[in-house]
Amino acid sequence: MLHLFCYGSLKPGERNYRLIERWVRRARSAHVCGQLYLRETGYPTMAAGQPLRLGSADHQADLMQAGPSPSERVQGPPVPGSILSLSEGVRILHLLDDFEDFCPVGPRASEYERWLVPARDEQGQFWRVWTYTAAAGQDVSAWPPIPSWGL
Repeated sequence: MLHLFCYGSLKPGERNYRLIERWVRRARSAHVCGQLYLRETGYPTMAAGQPLRLGSADHQADLMQAGPSPSERVQGPPVPGSILSLSEGVRILHLLDDFEDFCPVGPRASEYERWLVPARDEQGQFWRVWTYTAAAGQDVSAWPPIPSWGL
């Protein structure tokens, strides 16, 4: 099972949720630390507050090398969203990477990057989740900060 934190159009009820809905086994409200920004396209991007590891083409190695327990790292301003538990596990990462324009290998610049980050759900449970953030080198200060996005 793969856990994905969504703060934008992939959240339940949003426009692109239909792309992954068939693989969602559970959705729970949660937050990660960081700041949301509204891109000129009308979609949000996030600067993650405390990322654990940049995603690569080797999902299992990423998880094993992630560092401390997530419960030690969820501090800072909250970004609201949903943790989606996806049945296809690592196989769905290829679809998501394409959708989010993330290239984990090669010289192509990415619009977003996939990071493993700590999250906390509304019951207080801590999770390691994948999420997509602004790519390195993007000047997020050019976009207005927003507290949340969507419904």
